[in-house]
Amino acid sequence: MDTIVRNAAINDYEEVCKLFKLLDLHHFELDSVNFQSFDGAPRPRELFESYLTDSKKVLFVAQNKSELVGFANCHVTSSPPYPIFKPRRFVEVSNIFVSPAFQKHGLGKLLMNKAKDWAKSLNITTLSVTVYSSNERAVEFYNNLNFVSQKQSMELCIKIPTLRGDDI
Repeated sequence: MDTIVRNAAINDYEEVCKLFKLLDLHHFELDSVNFQSFDGAPRPRELFESYLTDSKKVLFVAQNKSELVGFANCHVTSSPPYPIFKPRRFVEVSNIFVSPAFQKHGLGKLLMNKAKDWAKSLNITTLSVTVYSSNERAVEFYNNLNFVSQKQSMELCIKIPTLRGDDI
């Protein structure tokens, strides 16, 4: 497979949006409680451009011949500024996605290795991801790359009785 991983360029916006649309559709299909379908650009151009210009952000793309087939966007973040937390910086991989036709060919791992290399270049030793537990393929992917669970987010749905007309 003739695929390279490189930093995104300004003229990649439209193709990256197509990939984000596929990613968003995947999330919606997995979890329609938290995600919704929508029309329009999946990410604003200003956000995309910030990944090209902000030294604490980066967007990598996987390119097969002339087609973009995957991406990973990352940013530097820090531990909370409270005395209980050790001060540290880490790279959060906000999203990573490979087109279905190109999955299972090692492109996700190539993108993640590029994120690791970027973190190392900033003298940062930790990558972090957030993943919905319903996204079992992603959980398996991260587990296979030796990510370990550090915390768990939980929700409680509260039922609110519907008001009748005479209750208003």
